Amino acid sequence: MSIKSSDNEICRMDALTLARRIKARNLSALEATEAVLRRMDVLEPHVHAFCTPAPEHARAAARSIDAKLAKGEAVGPLAGVPVGIKDLVATKGIRTVMGSVLYKDFVPDEDDIVASGLPLLDEVTGAVRRPVVHDNDLLLDLEQRDTIEQFDDGRRLVVGGDEKRDAHGGAAYP
Repeated sequence: MSIKSSDNEICRMDALTLARRIKARNLSALEATEAVLRRMDVLEPHVHAFCTPAPEHARAAARSIDAKLAKGEAVGPLAGVPVGIKDLVATKGIRTVMGSVLYKDFVPDEDDIVASGLPLLDEVTGAVRRPVVHDNDLLLDLEQRDTIEQFDDGRRLVVGGDEKRDAHGGAAYP
């Protein structure tokens, strides 16, 4: 899959702008989700920010938002905006490895207390959940190496420890 020219524009929108465009039906939640997923397909092999892609979950949530908007139903302020879930949070039916080989095949039968609030968050905000974000082994970064990201426009971002992969995911999939 390759990135479309419009994907970069969509993926660079801030959450409120993206939500407003979706709510105004200038852009569908599914289009926004597909843009993020295409970008993830291309960039993920280089940045390794997500350990458990869940594109079908994201697409289903996006379709639900689009259906509500088509019916004129009320949606939350962040309707259709894709979000990632930290890998330390158990997510029902989605592999949650907690950054450890000890849990490489773990698929929880229930959501963690944090994730259990997400349906309410989803209902209130309309956010579209997307893949699970990488973590260091059980949140322990024994190497503690910093990473310096250099952007084309000259900006620099220095991150270290657990924030390293979060920053990669945020930078690659804004």
